[in-house]
Amino acid sequence: MKKKFLEISLCFILVFSFEVNAQNEKDIKLSDFRVGGFELGQSMTEVTKMLGEPLTTKLIPHKSNSKWDYQYYFYKGISFGFYPYFSKTVNSVRIEVPGYKTPRGIEVGDKESEVIFKYGSTKPFENRLIYELYTTDEIGMDVCYAIAFIIEEKIVKQIYVYFAAT
Repeated sequence: MKKKFLEISLCFILVFSFEVNAQNEKDIKLSDFRVGGFELGQSMTEVTKMLGEPLTTKLIPHKSNSKWDYQYYFYKGISFGFYPYFSKTVNSVRIEVPGYKTPRGIEVGDKESEVIFKYGSTKPFENRLIYELYTTDEIGMDVCYAIAFIIEEKIVKQIYVYFAAT
């Protein structure tokens, strides 16, 4: 009887510890918000050194203050968004082609189930799986970091990494 109790207890401890470890591995960290060697806050000068001049650009003017204009650089299958007046650093990255992996190994073309396995479950929003991290930046501003996987027919079609003040 004691032996049976010990075996059951040991199984319970092993199962519980693996479940806890698996959950901890899926916790979202600041290091998750990058893709293909590009990361939020990276200088656009560095991006152009890596990829060359963009194929096209688009400036989205702010309604009342040009300091808040938003600029996009478009390359083949990848685009970057940033505020040209302020820091000229990457504020968003959108990937639409395979070959650019997240730190957890996901790229365009992977299965939705692989995203859930590596990042954990999340409530889908429309056709997106979105993982967020709310934190305070170095100057005390509350910000939200996010990585979104746009899914069509259970396949990752786009990866979108971005952050915004909250």
